[in-house]
Amino acid sequence: MTDIEVKKPQQDRSQATLDRILAGTIKLLDQKPFDQISITEIVQAAPCSVGAFYKRFASKDDVLPYLLANLQQQQNAIFKEMLNDPDRMNLDLYGRRNFLSPRRLTPTAVNLV
Repeated sequence: MTDIEVKKPQQDRSQATLDRILAGTIKLLDQKPFDQISITEIVQAAPCSVGAFYKRFASKDDVLPYLLANLQQQQNAIFKEMLNDPDRMNLDLYGRRNFLSPRRLTPTAVNLV
């Protein structure tokens, strides 16, 4: 997956903080390139404390690879589910197969679909 070390959340509250950090990063990526985003902006968008950020990531540069690996893992799980039961795939408004429906991804990934 990735060689970025991120402390795995032990509690729901900690997972929620990690999800907010990732969602805040996604929101900021809609506005500007990653290299122009600061940790201060990420924690304000999350919202969370700078300490909560550093408890999960060693640096800002660890966020993007973790985010991309997380999204890839979610997509792989969806594809695996579809291969096991193709009849469960959603159809969009036009009758096409909607492989990455936002209803199937976690809130963290919705904005990237």
